[in-house]
Amino acid sequence: MRPGLQALVGLQSRLQGPRGPLLLAVASAGAAALVLLPGLGGHGLWSESEVMALDRARAALGAALSGLERSAFLPDAVRTLAYRLVGAPEAIRIPGALASIALCGLTTYVGARRRLPPLYAMVAGAFALAFPLTLSQARLALGDPIGELLATVAAVALVAAGRRRGARSLALALAGGLALAASIACLGLVVGGVVPLLAVGLGLGLGESPVSQRRAKVAAAACVAGIVGLGGLALGLSLRQGTGFIPILAAARDLSLADRPELRGFTSTLQELGHQLFPWLPLALIGVLHPRTMRWPAMWLCASILALSTWSLVYGPSAIPVTLPAALCCAAGLESLASPTTTRPLRRLALLLTIGGVLVIGKDAKRTPGPIAAALAPPANERFLDATECGADVLLPRLSNLALLLLVLAGVAGGRRIARPWIAPAAALVILGHQAIAYGHGHLDRVSLQLSLRRPLDRWATWAAEGALPDALALSRIRDPGLELYGPPPASRQVAAMRAEILAWLRRPEPSAALIREGDLAPVFADLRHGGGDFFVLDRSHRDVLLVANVLPPGAIDDNPIREVLVDTPPILAHPTYVRWEDTLELIGWQLDGPVIRGVDATIVLAFRVLKAPPPGIQIHTRLQRGRLSRIGYLPHPVHDGLFPPNLWRPGDIIVDRFTFPVPVLEVLSGAHEVMIAIRVTPTKNMTISEPTGEVGELGVTVKGKQRHFATVGEVSVW
Repeated sequence: MRPGLQALVGLQSRLQGPRGPLLLAVASAGAAALVLLPGLGGHGLWSESEVMALDRARAALGAALSGLERSAFLPDAVRTLAYRLVGAPEAIRIPGALASIALCGLTTYVGARRRLPPLYAMVAGAFALAFPLTLSQARLALGDPIGELLATVAAVALVAAGRRRGARSLALALAGGLALAASIACLGLVVGGVVPLLAVGLGLGLGESPVSQRRAKVAAAACVAGIVGLGGLALGLSLRQGTGFIPILAAARDLSLADRPELRGFTSTLQELGHQLFPWLPLALIGVLHPRTMRWPAMWLCASILALSTWSLVYGPSAIPVTLPAALCCAAGLESLASPTTTRPLRRLALLLTIGGVLVIGKDAKRTPGPIAAALAPPANERFLDATECGADVLLPRLSNLALLLLVLAGVAGGRRIARPWIAPAAALVILGHQAIAYGHGHLDRVSLQLSLRRPLDRWATWAAEGALPDALALSRIRDPGLELYGPPPASRQVAAMRAEILAWLRRPEPSAALIREGDLAPVFADLRHGGGDFFVLDRSHRDVLLVANVLPPGAIDDNPIREVLVDTPPILAHPTYVRWEDTLELIGWQLDGPVIRGVDATIVLAFRVLKAPPPGIQIHTRLQRGRLSRIGYLPHPVHDGLFPPNLWRPGDIIVDRFTFPVPVLEVLSGAHEVMIAIRVTPTKNMTISEPTGEVGELGVTVKGKQRHFATVGEVSVW
């Protein structure tokens, strides 16, 4: 036998031996550490979520702070310890990262103990690592990974205690009880106590432990008593709870749900679980339906979803602590797809269900990426998180496509003719590793740019230290909590309560810098432009705060987005044209960026010359039409998403409008479509076209309708 083959056989025998699960768990935890720990403090704390956890740690160390939100004691105590030992604000993320690493190792260990092949046990750990829930809890100070780890340890240890006898059983029961008590201190009576006991009761009731009939009855009675006792206590406290926070419940009532309970349905938890496990929930459900040796994790997952759905009707959405059972069900589902013993009809049905589910989840992610892009702190409005800036509009569809690829590979590899047992788990490890790195590092770092003030204030501090910007920074109605963390000292702040004050600050002859809100960008830029002052946007990475100055530091670029709308010279577009509306606006050119394909978004670019100040609130009506049967883009839109409003336009300005619109797949016809343009003044009134004076003008322009509202400026092909 060759030495390499002999070593491989020896490794396989060791992994299948008594110490194999432990070796696999250590390897899985090591891989998770390589993903989760590097660059943990490289991106700033999220102002609206993580800074609250930091403030509680600072207050515990003696800082005089007020208005703190209450939280469970144990996670805050561990974060406070990490902050005191390390000193850096981002140290509050370390406990969550370590807990998530341990949870990945524990998932692999339980999978191996439940007779998953070694590769699939590693795949279970990789699933646990790649979930957005795990990555968000580990790379950010969000959720409660410590409580989830303790609850999982409690369930696993108490069930394992039933498999042992004597001192080992007693030790496991003691460890499980301590973990359960600590879990309650983190997650509360219901999430940290009742849910793990449900898992224990299911594990013992499903015959998971080879115990005597008497011991089984005693254990079942103890679980039922614990569930009834903890659940009854939680119910009593909840019924008497007002608007405050009860530590033993680790929660406060959701006041919005108290006023309008219809806002949250019973199935909302399942939808949120799909976001937190993106895009693998359909595969987990296949593992639930075809559990084989995973009956206990499958029932654990289902019972937890049921209990947490009921809990969330009063206390609102939260992190759903089911990483271990969900990862094991995903691994079991993948193994059943790739197993040659699975019957062909069953494999086809499972593939149909999983592929269909992933397609639906991927489509929803493309339409509303916010709940997945920020899984544990989703924005209340999609506009509050720019999916394009953080790359979620590209990353999430790519991850769903890779999931589809894995499912197809598993189905093909499981065929009897070309059965290769290693293809599916090897591909899963690669794809899940890619998801963990792409989401946990690149994506979360980009989201942090939008939700943290660290980058703009760090850049200002660097330029101020180099002498390119002054030591004083003006603040125009900025109330972001991150200002106290990353901002200049109070002595270096110049508070501007009114827009006139910030304009006066930037009009000074000496270099001046300021933080302004995004909503103030257009009026401040317009006032300074007409007054002859210089204005530069030095950083606009944050979602609603901009760093601006009246000088451009060496090596910096002007990142003013209005420069995309207001240009100095007419752009060279593919189709020059000429249409005038009431001596107010002239359309001087248009083009489409690429072919128009059904099912793919298209972008049209229009260039206008301003003749006189237009009415405020005008919108552009861009339509692709073929007779009366096919019409694309029939709704009006603000110019360039309202970035530079029409009330700030001046005669002589060249305005460029870039508009992206969806092209339906089935509702439109292929072939030539007319490009029709109109200017909407009010919801019921359009501007009248004054030139061409007749129905036909130069450069292929045709005026449509007796009221002369629409102009056809050319044709495009729809494929």
